[in-house]
Amino acid sequence: LALTDVGPGIYRAALDGGGAGDALMLDTDGGDVRRAEFRFVLDNASLHRRTIERHPDQIATGRFLMPMDAMDAGRVTSVEVAFAARDGAVPRLFMCEGVE
Repeated sequence: LALTDVGPGIYRAALDGGGAGDALMLDTDGGDVRRAEFRFVLDNASLHRRTIERHPDQIATGRFLMPMDAMDAGRVTSVEVAFAARDGAVPRLFMCEGVE
């Protein structure tokens, strides 16, 4: 998915669908990132936030998998992801279908 830089450590992507069994995979391009917030924008302009935070004992990989199951994914129009991006980072966001 194409990401647009919309502010310090905040990136936006348009979404078209996604549903039960699908997930977003964020690669922050930085292994030391321990927290990522996903802000889902729905077609009725409401905002749903979901956060993933690594426990201090977990390895910080910079990758986060956000299931779409709990979202009314047919109504999601875009997502913003926010994290502590390092200078020069080139994050990537993928829609993974059929993740169960």
